[in-house]
Amino acid sequence: MQATELYIMIFVLVGVLVMIGVVWWKRAWLEALDMLDWLHWVSVLIGSAQLGFILWYYIPLMNWRAGGGYFSANGTDIGEPENKFISDFLFKDSIYRAVMTCFVALQLGVCALFVTRLRSRREDGPFMFCIELTFFVCAWVGWTTLCAQYTNPDGGGMSRVHAAGVGVFIACSLAYVFMMSWNVYALFEKLSYLAEVEFAMLAVLLIGSIVLGCHFIYNALNGAPDAWVTEHIAFVLFVACHMLLFFIDSSHLRHQTIDSPLVDIEGVSGGFVTVFDGVRIQLVH
Repeated sequence: MQATELYIMIFVLVGVLVMIGVVWWKRAWLEALDMLDWLHWVSVLIGSAQLGFILWYYIPLMNWRAGGGYFSANGTDIGEPENKFISDFLFKDSIYRAVMTCFVALQLGVCALFVTRLRSRREDGPFMFCIELTFFVCAWVGWTTLCAQYTNPDGGGMSRVHAAGVGVFIACSLAYVFMMSWNVYALFEKLSYLAEVEFAMLAVLLIGSIVLGCHFIYNALNGAPDAWVTEHIAFVLFVACHMLLFFIDSSHLRHQTIDSPLVDIEGVSGGFVTVFDGVRIQLVH
């Protein structure tokens, strides 16, 4: 990727973030904060921390690529960085591997709680619920698999184990995000203008993540040394999709609270009322 293309991509990303900020300005300070329950807050905090962690490693790489040098913790320019790809960091930086694995586990756990809330009473509810849980489990299996081995024992390039793990993790992650998005969309009887904008932003972020991910895979398979540039951004956009999805769900909660201030939670024992406070769809009996 040329420097001009990179700057254009960053400019577009900044533009999207500015648009989100403008749309949410009133809501963020006057409405949404009151509608975010504990699960929404946990997701936003995890996503924000993960974004910051990814950028902590990515920004120095971009500084080096722009000719600004790559500096160690003590401020010494160490020349070309040894690690550029996410897999490089996973296998050569134990801190990155441990923290990123923790983020992935937390993200999947929060999503599992989320779809438990969204399970409907319709006949397809249990089926969708089981499929989503299966995708969560398979995504975790894919992550642990890709973390098991990076290169072949003989040093002849990336191992099939790692490639298979990456494929399973990406495929299952995209699948459960699509299903969760549909579940949240189905909760709205009628989309408001704000909800339409939010879903449009979600589509932009998700499509952007997929396009950049495909760009990375294509360049990586062709041996492009700078394929890592779009890899990290694709991951950033994917994490942003999770955060936005929970914000959209809070939008539905706000409209439902206006229409019906009292949420009926039938069949839930007293001990779970506070834990699942704000549940909009009946839990499993």
